[in-house]
Amino acid sequence: MVAVSAQLLVAFLLGAEGDEAGETSRAAPQVLESSTVAPPPNPTRLTIGARVELRSGHPLESLGLNTNPDAATTDLEINPLLAGRFNFRAGTFAVAYEPRIIIIASQADQKVYYLHKGRLALDIHPAPRWQFYVNSRSSFGEYDFNPLSGLQGSQPGTGLPQTPGSGPPAPPVLGTSPDKRFVNVLDFEASAGISYSLTSVWQWIASVGYLASGGADEAARAFVPLQRGPIAATGPRWTLSRQDTLLALVDVSHVRFTNGPISTLVNLTANWTHIWTPGLETDLLGGIGAFHSYNVPVQPPKSDLLPMGGISVRQTVAGRSVRWRNELQAVAAPAPDRIGGTVAERARGLLISTLSWKERIILGFTGEVGQTLGVAQRDARLEGKLTFGLAPQLALSIGGRAAWLEGYNLPGTKGFGWLGFLTVATYLGNAL
Repeated sequence: MVAVSAQLLVAFLLGAEGDEAGETSRAAPQVLESSTVAPPPNPTRLTIGARVELRSGHPLESLGLNTNPDAATTDLEINPLLAGRFNFRAGTFAVAYEPRIIIIASQADQKVYYLHKGRLALDIHPAPRWQFYVNSRSSFGEYDFNPLSGLQGSQPGTGLPQTPGSGPPAPPVLGTSPDKRFVNVLDFEASAGISYSLTSVWQWIASVGYLASGGADEAARAFVPLQRGPIAATGPRWTLSRQDTLLALVDVSHVRFTNGPISTLVNLTANWTHIWTPGLETDLLGGIGAFHSYNVPVQPPKSDLLPMGGISVRQTVAGRSVRWRNELQAVAAPAPDRIGGTVAERARGLLISTLSWKERIILGFTGEVGQTLGVAQRDARLEGKLTFGLAPQLALSIGGRAAWLEGYNLPGTKGFGWLGFLTVATYLGNAL
């Protein structure tokens, strides 16, 4: 029996871009979602899909993405998706392969760039009080650093289990970008953890993992050094009431860069989640981050304490035919620069707003701003799109993007770029 969901198709179309920096927007995220919610009754769900985007405009010449500011570029991006979710008595196993294929049509040779991407998640509940999970993502190939393509840099994390749609605000991006658009990268992050319910209101969470992200070979590491090291997190979670949850975490990472820097971060945070109404939910994050970094003999050892804070507001206003969703995030936290390895306080704000009519016509807007404190490094990105659900298996979007960056290649360097895009997506899932 074949079951096709128009809402999942629209989610696939809206969520396929903005990947890898925290991979905050992802293709078909519901396939790999891990939570304490019981698996659906269908034992197996297979998903296939594809998203094709044609875009044309003027990229940011100051970042080395366009040597001729008067010349427009035209790209074609294809994002296939093959995923499966397999439910068994004690839990769920999910896996997905979702490569990114980019064709630069404006080049004479029309070169093709290929990025392999995969994810998997294993969630097991052997007993009512216990949960074991494994999360992993990896990519290998030519990564597109053009901020107008919707791809951003990744932020190391631990993948702790959370209720879908909630949790602390996403961390800031990693700062400096290379002065080359396509770089051969290796990006891998895996974590395994447990969750144990001490009582009906107390839960303890712990996870360990490893990350490696950067150039895949020596030539690529001249543009993006490879950073790698262990990550871990642990802490309690209190369910204070049906509306309130408090999560306290100690998050540790130790990262070595192939160009010399070494950074160790220890973050102590508390996040309060409150459900005000069925359509309004907030997260409030606060804490402090301690770091130690050095790059002998270039940089002497440096240790410091930096504040961490953030807020997330999610609102849904639903009528008989119209639904309006809004999400606002603001967060500041210390993080190492992905090229220089220097730890600095980075702040970021994000606004996502969608207005839909019967899930067939959707008007969407995304705005994002960022600033590295103490450094002339800031950016702003905007996207607007109009999506039409042409059929249960087919959706189309038309829109535009603009980006302004300063200091993301070299301090003080500025750049502005824009483009328009046309996207077609199809989604098909069969429940066996």
